[in-house]
Amino acid sequence: LLALGIGTPRPLAAAEVRLGGALLASFYCSEFVPTFREARSLKVAGAPDRAELLGLLGEFVGRLHESGVLHRDLTSGNVLLVPYPGKPGAVAFQLVDINRMRFGRVSVLAGLANLAQLRLQDGGVLLSGYCRARNLVASRVAPYYRFRLGLRSAVQALKERTRPVRRRFGL
Repeated sequence: LLALGIGTPRPLAAAEVRLGGALLASFYCSEFVPTFREARSLKVAGAPDRAELLGLLGEFVGRLHESGVLHRDLTSGNVLLVPYPGKPGAVAFQLVDINRMRFGRVSVLAGLANLAQLRLQDGGVLLSGYCRARNLVASRVAPYYRFRLGLRSAVQALKERTRPVRRRFGL
């Protein structure tokens, strides 16, 4: 990611525990980021600079996809807004929880589905930024994006409702 110019806390160490080729556990240690906020803070309508940051976040994800990177767990808690050194008020985006990444061409449909994982209902600012970065026409891709947002919300609601049962059975 760093070689591609994509922000992530500097990696320090990684280890995998395998038994007969099967992955039992994995560990990853990165540099501590002392000051940040998660992108989930942008879910709050009155968040400072919300509209501007949503547009910039959309551009960041668009550039991520244009670089051939798909973060398969792109939730608003896995994107950090880190103060940009030397520029008061400016932020840099950094990805965490990067164990489920895919590298290669990211199609428009796969990218929009990935963007919807952020679940940031924002009136289209996020999508507009994404489209700027990928040279897309927002009005043409908005119906599919809205569909994926709805689908993502339904899946999340189902997961939340079934969580007690799944925990009882260790799922």
